[in-house]
Amino acid sequence: MKYYELVYDHDGDDKKNNIYIMALFPNIQEDIDRYDIDIKNKFITNWDINNEFGYDPKDGYMYSDCLANVYSWMIVSEKSKNIFDKYIHSNNLQLLPIKIKNIVNEQKTNYFVLHVMDVIDALDLEHSDYFEIQLDEYGYEYEEEDEEKIRLIVAKYALKKDIIKGHHIFKVKKDNIRIFVSEEIKNEIEKNNLVGFCFWEVMTY
Repeated sequence: MKYYELVYDHDGDDKKNNIYIMALFPNIQEDIDRYDIDIKNKFITNWDINNEFGYDPKDGYMYSDCLANVYSWMIVSEKSKNIFDKYIHSNNLQLLPIKIKNIVNEQKTNYFVLHVMDVIDALDLEHSDYFEIQLDEYGYEYEEEDEEKIRLIVAKYALKKDIIKGHHIFKVKKDNIRIFVSEEIKNEIEKNNLVGFCFWEVMTY
């Protein structure tokens, strides 16, 4: 099975003359940090269903199934949620409800933040291109469970085939921002003609 990094389709948006919505105005509860989604990867119990992002229709007016936003969160439509719901088990994934609000007429649409908590030791360092950074040098307030106080900046990913087997949506340790998905999820998204997603194939060894 092939695996892919899941990203927002910036190129597809450009080809359509930037007609898709860009959620640039966050209104998120004070006790949720943007990095609770990007980096910390812990189960969130205090999410406020009134959290929202605003957009100006002058910047884009069409809804995509993967929504561009100022936090670079993976924000997905209800149609997309129906696919990702199939892959929820234990505490590997949350789909957190969020409103997308037109700041002109205040109309709101339901979306979901894809919060991936399945973080596995699957990065194949031998076949990846990367360099290390010390967290404390960048002012990062790491927690006790961070065994090594480093993160990797990865230019080219390679994954361990034996470790990722059976995982369909996950992140990797030491670089736990990027989201990876299996070919099975990619096929489901494409079969349902969902827009806004892009898949960058990652080699496995």
